[in-house]
Formats: sequence, C-alpha cells, structure tokens
Amino acid sequence: MSKLDNPSLEEIVGSFTDIPEVESCFQLKFVMFFGRHGARTPIQTLPNIESVNWDKETLFAEDKDTEINYVVCGLDGGTRPDPVMEHYYQRVVLKGGSFGGQLTSVGRNQAYQLGQAFRKHYVDKLKFLSSDPSFDDIYIRSTNINRCIDTATCFVAGIYGDQMKSDEKEVLKVHVDHAHTEVLYPQQELHPSLKDKWREAKHEHHHIPGMAELVQRARHLLGLPEDDKIDMTHVKDDLSTRLVHGFELPPQFDDDFIAELSQLGPKVLEHALSGPPGEKEKHLQLAAGPLLHLIQQLLHQLKENQVKDKMHLYFCHDTTLTTLLFALSIFDNEWPPLCCSVTLEIYQHTDGTFFIRVLYRGQVKKIFDRTEEILPIDDVISSLRPLSMSWEEFIHSSKCAT
Repeated sequence: MSKLDNPSLEEIVGSFTDIPEVESCFQLKFVMFFGRHGARTPIQTLPNIESVNWDKETLFAEDKDTEINYVVCGLDGGTRPDPVMEHYYQRVVLKGGSFGGQLTSVGRNQAYQLGQAFRKHYVDKLKFLSSDPSFDDIYIRSTNINRCIDTATCFVAGIYGDQMKSDEKEVLKVHVDHAHTEVLYPQQELHPSLKDKWREAKHEHHHIPGMAELVQRARHLLGLPEDDKIDMTHVKDDLSTRLVHGFELPPQFDDDFIAELSQLGPKVLEHALSGPPGEKEKHLQLAAGPLLHLIQQLLHQLKENQVKDKMHLYFCHDTTLTTLLFALSIFDNEWPPLCCSVTLEIYQHTDGTFFIRVLYRGQVKKIFDRTEEILPIDDVISSLRPLSMSWEEFIHSSKCAT
C-alpha cells in the first residue's frame, strides 16, 4: 500500500484480476458490491500551511470515456432528495475556487479503470453479466453525495463504455436516500453514543497508544498552541489529497511522520466505529447495524428466490467499508483506500443451497475467522445477526440514549 490511503492505479486495476474460481459445483447467482469513491478535493485544510492551488478550471476536466447518460433519483425512483451534504461542501471554498469533497478527474479515472477491471472479470471472464447494458440485471445505489454518485457513473462507464452514450440505450439510474435515513454510512450525528465515540477517537488521544505523541508533534509542526484540539483525520485529509493529486507535501511532514500517521490513523476509525476492546458488538451495531440489516434482508430474499436482478452496486465511503470489514472480521489495520471495495458473491450449490464468498480489494477473504473461503449463507446470516439493527431499532436506541 502506498502512503496514507492512496493506492496506485495498478493496485486499483488489480482488484479484479486473478481472482480464483470456485469449484464447478457452485454457480454464481448474485453479487453485492460496496465501493469507496475515488480521489477528491480535501474537506479540511491545515492551518498555518500554504494551501495548494485546487484549480477548479483544471481539476475537473472530464474524459469523454467517463461521460454517460444518467439520472439521480430517490429510492422509490422519484425525485432526488435534497443533497444536504453538498450544501455544506459548497461552503468549503478552497484556494483555486474548488469546493471541498468533490471527485476530481483523477478520481473519475480511478473509478473508470476499476469498472474496466470489473468488466473483465464479471462480463468477459465469467459471462455473469451481459456485454450489453441491461439495468434489469443491475441496481445502483449511492449516498446522496456527489463524489459517490460521480464514482458510480464513471465505474459503470468503465463496464459498458460507449454503449452507455447512445440515446437509444436505457438511462442509468443512480438511487439515493435522504440524508437523515441513510444506512450507507454511520449516522453519528443521530445517535449520542456514536457521537461520543467519534469525539473520543478524534480528541481524547490517550485511547490510542502513540497518538498523543503524534498529535503533539503535529501541533509543533503546524505552530499551534499546546491546548489546540487538532483532529488528526483532518491532517490526514489534507496530506493524502495532496499526494494523490501529485502535489508536494509541506516539507516539515517527513517520511517518518507520514508512516506513523498511516499506522495510527486507522486506529481512529477502529475506536470510533467499534469502540474499545471488549465492546465491539455494542458499538459496531450502532455504526453498522442498519447497513447489515439491509444486507441480511437481501440475503433472505435471495434464499427465497425473490430477487430478480443479478447485482447490486453501492457507492459509499471509507467509514462504510471500515464497518463492513469489522463486521466480517477482516479489518487489516489499514485505512480503506480510494476506490477499494468489499464484494459479496452469492453462489448456489448443485444441491440447491446457497453459499457466500467475500472479496476485499479483489482478494478472497476468510470471514469470521473461519478456515473456509466460502460459507453457507445461513452461517453468514447467523454471524451478522447480533450486529444487525433495523432503522427503527436504531432510532429507538438513539432516543433511549438521549
């Protein structure tokens, strides 16, 4: 892995190459894909450091390969809900005129290249999807945030290319939910316990061994007072977005600092989303419960042959991927990189039973500390059940915690 959460293009493209085949007694029936967005502009910039020029005239130049016809709609197929977070990002105006948190041309190309690799595996090799676009087979959902929506469209452009540009083809629909009912990211603003864990992880550094010393070093490098409550995720955000776009880092942040930030940064996610050791189930249920409930519902429907399409593609965030990795017991102590993905492949055995195999960044993973690479679907449902929580249960828990 390259510095911080920035993969090389070779690493992204390699996500869906050389995936081992399963035994011939298994037939692929369904795929659930959860992908992080591509490279974006920073959401936070560092104080007392000259910002790079996030030039709005050059950063967002669209490659014709990534341009396709699409529409953003609600989960019911109707009007797109108000993109609440975009109103916030438009208040973050960077040097050069760009807004914060926006997918750049670098990010668009990452998503496009990942889509091409995805096509080579699921279309060209496995023949699981038709080479001709059919949205009867594919359902696409994103958070209602532009960088994820744009990642989704570039990814699909990578799969189907010029075929998506014809006016005769069905228009791609990207489904999104309202911000206040979204399950594709942890809702820390809606639950006091989650909010407290985020605050602890970001500002009470004694919870993470070594973090207090790194924070003190960052304060010194930035010329901040000793009592400044610096957020190291903001430090990472500024530095990592510089790196992926080819900008030089401020000279005071040497390789040792970057290496230590790369090592300790994921510990912030771990504490915020799964809590301290011994309390994983309690805290992870709040962070991931509604998303796991969505997955469980879909798995039950698959067992009953109630799902007509072949693939669900979800485009989301690093926090989404982190909660999934924790829930599946495959977190690797690294910040989920740009354009990484967790993929659940559902197979049917010749005897009619269903099984699941999980890929992370294109690598087959043994989930729940099991020795097998492919597990019965009932085992997966059972293992996720203690962490699953419906949206109604989440809201009830939030009210009780208030």
